[in-house]
Amino acid sequence: MRMVLLSALLLFTLNGNAQYVQPRLAQTANSPLRAAQISDLNFPTRGELARFFQGLKSAGINTVIVRVFQNPGDRYHQLCAPAAKTGYYFRNSSAPVVCDLLGTLIDEAHEAGLKFFAWANTRYADYGIETRSDLHSRFYDFATGGMKPGMGLCIFHPEVEARLLGIYSDLGRYPIDGLLLQDDLMMRHNEDFSPQAVFAYERERGKTASPGLFYQGVELRRGRVHVQNYSPEFHDWQNWKAEKLLDLADKLRARVSTSRSGLKFGVNFYYETGLKPDKALV
Repeated sequence: MRMVLLSALLLFTLNGNAQYVQPRLAQTANSPLRAAQISDLNFPTRGELARFFQGLKSAGINTVIVRVFQNPGDRYHQLCAPAAKTGYYFRNSSAPVVCDLLGTLIDEAHEAGLKFFAWANTRYADYGIETRSDLHSRFYDFATGGMKPGMGLCIFHPEVEARLLGIYSDLGRYPIDGLLLQDDLMMRHNEDFSPQAVFAYERERGKTASPGLFYQGVELRRGRVHVQNYSPEFHDWQNWKAEKLLDLADKLRARVSTSRSGLKFGVNFYYETGLKPDKALV
């Protein structure tokens, strides 16, 4: 079982248009939130799960953050037999269901006196639509000079946004206390050049998203790309994409919060975001 103990979890509030992230230390009553982030639960029986949660509570933990999605290669939560290779651990109408385990996990956490945060993903949640390349982002291939489908879904495609909002609406029907978004809510420096993204950027900013305007002094060394300089136009584009990602995060938070008032909300992010904001853009 993989578990990370967090003595203080940094949560975020998003303003109306999600252009800025304001960190604040989460509080449970008058004490800091002390959380265990758990990737997989290797307990074949509900009794063993209950004892594990009780042990965390006795150790001073007051919150568990549990993965509720299943990617290829992930270990399965053992309390149920998987009905799908990938998908979610809760009932939903948009993606495959591995098994409906979430309700049991929440019940046992609450019985042990723990808060329960669902740890969910976004752009890599292409379960059941893996072959729909039209719903995936496009990245610029420096070696060929062409565009290729990316791993992540294209957040600028209306079908993708509707799908994610539907999944999170279904998640909000469960009595979760908080939500943590996986660190797949990001885009690489050469992503997204999909038609929907390029059109939206030109419509909103009056600018063209083109690799020729963004990357300067590109070299290929031993199969790796080295960009000597990123233009001011590139940074404008990256900032715009970051705003759109946060806009989506806020929509997902709002959709879950419709059913769960007082929900705590957090986002996984890379360390550069807080320590080296300029580096985080590339």
